[in-house]
Amino acid sequence: AIHGEAPERVKKDLDLFADLGCNMVRCWGGSIYEDEEFFNYCDELGLLVWQDFMFACETAPQTEEFLDAVRREAEEVVKARRNHPSLAIWCGDNECDELFFYGALLGANQLPSSNRISREILPRVVTMFDPARPYLPSSPYLCDEIKRLNARYRSPEQHLWGPRDNWKGHFYKDNTAVFASEIGYHGMTNVESIRKFIPEAELNDRHGVSWTCHAAQQFGTPCYRNGLMENQAKGFWGYIAEDLTEFMKCSQIVQAEAMKYLIELFRAKKWSKTGLIWWNVIDCWPQFSDAVVDYYYVRKLAYYYIKNAQKPVSLIVSDPEAWGCRLTAVNDTAVSASGHYKVTDIETGEVFAEGEYEVAADSAAEVDYFKVCQADKRMLLIEWEINGEVSYNHYLLGSAPFDLDRYLGWLRKLDEKIYTAFGRHEW
Repeated sequence: AIHGEAPERVKKDLDLFADLGCNMVRCWGGSIYEDEEFFNYCDELGLLVWQDFMFACETAPQTEEFLDAVRREAEEVVKARRNHPSLAIWCGDNECDELFFYGALLGANQLPSSNRISREILPRVVTMFDPARPYLPSSPYLCDEIKRLNARYRSPEQHLWGPRDNWKGHFYKDNTAVFASEIGYHGMTNVESIRKFIPEAELNDRHGVSWTCHAAQQFGTPCYRNGLMENQAKGFWGYIAEDLTEFMKCSQIVQAEAMKYLIELFRAKKWSKTGLIWWNVIDCWPQFSDAVVDYYYVRKLAYYYIKNAQKPVSLIVSDPEAWGCRLTAVNDTAVSASGHYKVTDIETGEVFAEGEYEVAADSAAEVDYFKVCQADKRMLLIEWEINGEVSYNHYLLGSAPFDLDRYLGWLRKLDEKIYTAFGRHEW
């Protein structure tokens, strides 16, 4: 959602998607229809586009006059964009089915199928003018049977927001989604950027007027999302840092670990899980949010963790089961991959696993299972050979709270192996 973005920013934004290794961008239903230049550049980058029609979190009028206006607009949009190879799917709206599911504004007896816009007008337009492309009525799509069963999370395509607490909690770890079209985690904006939009006298007033004004969600509980950042950091570190720079580090580490974990959770379960669109890459104005790049193009730590986690071939350590961890090789390329691997403690060099891996094209395979002590707090370094080069990943073992100074020591070692080459500079 990049409302009012200048054309020069849009292209720069899409370059971030390519650098991160993303293969799809979702044009959200609360945004705008992007122009021809946007789609041309997505074609050029090989970046698929999930295109919502412009309805989001609403119950739109169902009058004949309004439905006819929707039809005419949709016809223009579909005709204008249908010849772009980057266009992957049309979607009727964002989260409008949820309003029918929960009965919000409508009453409990209204079924999702009573929305004539997503069930009648839009699919008819797509069938008439772009019949080869798939159409999804809503995201998440909640059919009438899902509502009758009161089974919100039985749908294969889900928005996995949930409690927004421990990302290894039941809601996230045991999710039933085959594809997650929204998922994310908050992370503090860089201090150098905050100083550009928060007055110096209010820098430490995280629940004051200026911070609330620049929160991603200003309605509901005052400054809810800023408080959310504090609570997420406290859950991981055991305290809320008073110093602004320290709090930024605490929050960005939490976001980075969470986003990495969620991406790898889906990748390690390929093909029972087929992908996720995480929210989001970049802010459209100066704010505190779950973006991994702020409005001024300063990258948060999560940017680098995600870039590494989205490499075409990766080795991933899963959470302990029965006193041990599984090592899974994931290959998103069209050819098989193989080589030597090793899993070590990043501090001590202790070897946990070592051997040869092999994984077929476009698949995932378990390559090892090694013993760990679940009470330990360690960072494991995973390294493997691929096409004559060495790649790295990491896994954070143990339960919160973690020690910030110790983690920063681990991060310096990760910078040496991975992130300095990506352009990351130590805080």
